[in-house]
Amino acid sequence: MKHQLRDEKGRFKRKHHMWTPSNTNDGYVNFAGRFEVYLPTHKRANKSGYILRSIVHYEYFNDDVVKIGFDIHHKNEDRLDDSKENLEKIYHSKHSKFHNKNKIKDIEKICLTCQGKFSIKVWRLKDKTRGKYCSPECFRKRKISKKTRDKMSKSRTINKWSKRYDNCIKCGKNDKPHAGKGLCRYCYQVLIRCDKN
Repeated sequence: MKHQLRDEKGRFKRKHHMWTPSNTNDGYVNFAGRFEVYLPTHKRANKSGYILRSIVHYEYFNDDVVKIGFDIHHKNEDRLDDSKENLEKIYHSKHSKFHNKNKIKDIEKICLTCQGKFSIKVWRLKDKTRGKYCSPECFRKRKISKKTRDKMSKSRTINKWSKRYDNCIKCGKNDKPHAGKGLCRYCYQVLIRCDKN
């Protein structure tokens, strides 16, 4: 870990001192760009004893506890600015809505079947199968090319007993359904019983 060093005996030791009002900048910036300080006595501290400095500062300045389900919002959007004026306690759901409001946009698309306009959320377009048809009915009515239809028919096993075999490799019949390993249901059950004994 970035915030741990080894002493002369090879044991891990902490390089940051415990947070105090006079010792606010002794910590590290985590992978999300937020500053963490060492305060193992806090209820929301992680296993290593570190907690977000914004939570500690808000609780210290406002004499208020930040319970689980609440977040500390930085008013000026700077995650490292943990000054008293910049911190605000809000519900986690409102906080995530505030920061994701630009991501949740609708886009106008044209249906490939009926040529009608419809709207879809931007994040749904990550799935390549979405955003082409306005409804399940239009999806079912879509025109399938001969090439695609041929691929679909080849993938199905319509006239064959199984994908690899036309009949059972043991008894040679194909009146009973395929069970596995090229065997019909009866021959497969006999094989399993023999393996158990």
